[in-house]
This record gives sequence, structure tokens and C-alpha cells, in this order.
Amino acid sequence: MSKLEKTFVILYGSQKAGTTWLHRTLDQSEQFFGGHVKEWRFWPFYFSSPRAQAKHITELEAKLASTKEKKRAHLQRLPAYADPEGFLKQITEQALEWPNARILADFSPATGFRCAQNIPEIQQLMHGYGFDTKALWLIRDPVSRLLSSMTMQMKGGTLGHRDMTDKDPDQDYIRHVLENAAQGLLFNQTRIDLIWDELMGLDVPAQVHHFDDLFSQSSVDQVTAFLGMESVPPFEQNPNKGHELFVSDDNKRFVARELAPTYRFFVNKMGSEWLPESWRQSMAYL
Repeated sequence: MSKLEKTFVILYGSQKAGTTWLHRTLDQSEQFFGGHVKEWRFWPFYFSSPRAQAKHITELEAKLASTKEKKRAHLQRLPAYADPEGFLKQITEQALEWPNARILADFSPATGFRCAQNIPEIQQLMHGYGFDTKALWLIRDPVSRLLSSMTMQMKGGTLGHRDMTDKDPDQDYIRHVLENAAQGLLFNQTRIDLIWDELMGLDVPAQVHHFDDLFSQSSVDQVTAFLGMESVPPFEQNPNKGHELFVSDDNKRFVARELAPTYRFFVNKMGSEWLPESWRQSMAYL
């Protein structure tokens, strides 16, 4: 098998759009090689300044030192940060030598947001290591994605914390969290309209999938055909399925209006018929 018969896969888009489920689905195949960890979280580090890199390593080491239960993913990423070029050489060699592997994948969902201007350089770099580059873009209704991400972050304590088992949580507190987050990553990484034209205009083959239609054999077959690998069955369980935070209609309306530019962009760009039902339900709040 020649080197360029192998493909490097990156993700555009955001968290909470089906990336973990798709990774586990594709990982059932011997043709799929995900490397040391599902999310490399490598490219923003790779393209940052030496000073920023050193600061990031110091912060990560401090976090690991202060955490009783060390996270395996952080420990596995640390060598990649310590020697980025060595990491790329090692992981591409592993993928090229891995029996039956055709796909090397980095399923870090924020790559498109954080490295949009660097995608051509990533493509050129990976070509030098023997890989063509393709992109998968998993997109989800903006309101649903943001609220799902907020639930995850509140459970983890990064957006404040309240009793997440409460079936009727304090909606004033939720509004407080939403208003404070309105100018931060929680909202910004939902604004896929801000990077759509730039990324879709690149000379990188890309395939788009709606979250609503993702969890089916037909969608999986589309992905595997696009990547040039064998078909696999859909993963049976949603690995991140859990209690979703109840959010009032007033708070959903606040979120929808904050994200109105995203909805308007796709209606104008793609037409309303391109949008799944979940998008149209959220647009009713506008």
C-alpha cells in the first residue's frame, strides 16, 4: 500500500455534536487508527508561540500534580507537547505500519475554530508524512448544542455548580450563567457561521453531517465511503448520554436570540429546507 492511500482525518465544529459516538463507531474497524487518545488537542499548541507552549506545559503539569486521580488523556498528551515534531513523526509511522490501517484520525472537535487559518499548513504537513487530509464536520442545532455543552460544563464545575439532579433547577441561576457566558467560548464555539465559508472554501475534501441524522447506518456508510474504509455498524450506545439540564422556554429564547446570526446565516446560505427539525424548533424562539 502506498503512503498516500492513507488518510488523515480532522474535525471541524464543536463539542456535543456526536464526535465521541462517531469515533467509537469508526474505531470498531481495524482500518481506523486513532492514535494515543481520541482528542489530540495538539494543533492549537503546535501553532502557538514558544512562550505560550511553555506556559501551557507548565499549567498542565501543575494540574496533573494537584489532581489526586491523574487523567490518562492529559498524561498521554504531555509527551506530544514536549516534543511536537517527534510526536508527529512517531504517530504517523505507527499509522503507516499499523496492520490494515487506512485512517489516522484526530477527533478534537474544536480544531476548525481554533486553527481555521492553519488547516492548509496541517494538510501540507501531513502530506509530507504520507497522508491525504479529509475533514468531517458534525453540526448540531445551535441552541441544543450550547445547552448540552453548558450541562456538561456545569457538571464539571467550570461554569459554576448547582445540584444537577434537580428536575426544576433555578432558572434565574441558569440565566445568570448564560449571560456571563454570552461572550465566551460556550457561545463562540457554537457560532459555526463564523468559520463556515473559510473552511468550506479550502482545498480539503469535507463531508457535513447533521447531528439529527448521524446515528444511523446510512450516515455511517456515508462517512466510511468518504474516508475509503470498510462499513461498520453504528455504535450501540451514546457514550455521553445522561441527564440533560431542564431549561425554561424563556432561557431557550435568550439563547436562540443570542445565536440568531447563526440561524440567519444558514437559512440564507443553504435554505431552510437544508435545516433539520431541531433547528426549525429553535428558530421558533426568534
